[in-house]
Amino acid sequence: MSLRHRLCAAVFALALAFALTPTGAASAATLSRDGWSLQLPRGSQAGFTAVDANPLYNEQERQEFAVSGTHLKPNFYNLPAHLRVDLAPGQEDRDAFFAAALYLIPVQPYLSILSPVENQQDTWTRTEYRALQRWLDGPPDAVRDWPFLPFLDMSPQYTVQRRALAFAGGRGIRVLTQFVPDVGFAQSGQLSYVFQGLTTDGQYYVLLTMPLALSGLAGRDDDTHLGFTLTQLDTDRAADARYEAAIDALLRKRGKELQPDLARLDALVRSLRWEAKAAAPAAQP
Repeated sequence: MSLRHRLCAAVFALALAFALTPTGAASAATLSRDGWSLQLPRGSQAGFTAVDANPLYNEQERQEFAVSGTHLKPNFYNLPAHLRVDLAPGQEDRDAFFAAALYLIPVQPYLSILSPVENQQDTWTRTEYRALQRWLDGPPDAVRDWPFLPFLDMSPQYTVQRRALAFAGGRGIRVLTQFVPDVGFAQSGQLSYVFQGLTTDGQYYVLLTMPLALSGLAGRDDDTHLGFTLTQLDTDRAADARYEAAIDALLRKRGKELQPDLARLDALVRSLRWEAKAAAPAAQP
């Protein structure tokens, strides 16, 4: 099976789970843990998983930093202890950019997860978090270069179909986007649904990432896509904006073919519920 066929098969399997049952509480399975609840299509085998903290610096590295002052380079998975829901268990494709997953991440420990000094807030993370707060407080289209709290050494090539979404106990913004290290065409599986949100009480950062499949997007080795070249996109900001508009038009025209379906993903976000009073008590040191 080809790379593209494997990717589309994996994503389609997940899309099928969302498509088989109608939206609504009567057809949904409810997950609950530590103050969080989420509705999934009946028959889904997804569940909450507790993920251990992965700080950028361990104890030895903190000691070495105190002597040398040498900073380590962070990555996406430098996260505090959090809850994760794998939305396509056993079906992840290593060629997709993001995992199909929901992350429920406590804010306060996240702000210090990259710091070489224990329990000290990291400047970059704190700045990005404040930018995220401002973005979520305004219209989704108000910020072109929108903030992304996990560390990625790359930027979105384009961002389309921004939408504000609320859930019980919080709110956020979803986008369709593709992160690239330099410049790139929109590719199936690299194109992603990304939702970022915050609980109203400020306790949790919510992230949902989902690879999206659609035929007609660029192949890995394509020299052109929708009449654009990579050189154009790399050197001409106006061409880059036109390409973003062309991607938006393509996705709107063929939105019914996009897998998983955006309406199902939006409904999944809206089904989230956070109740602090139902959360498990914090562990004692």
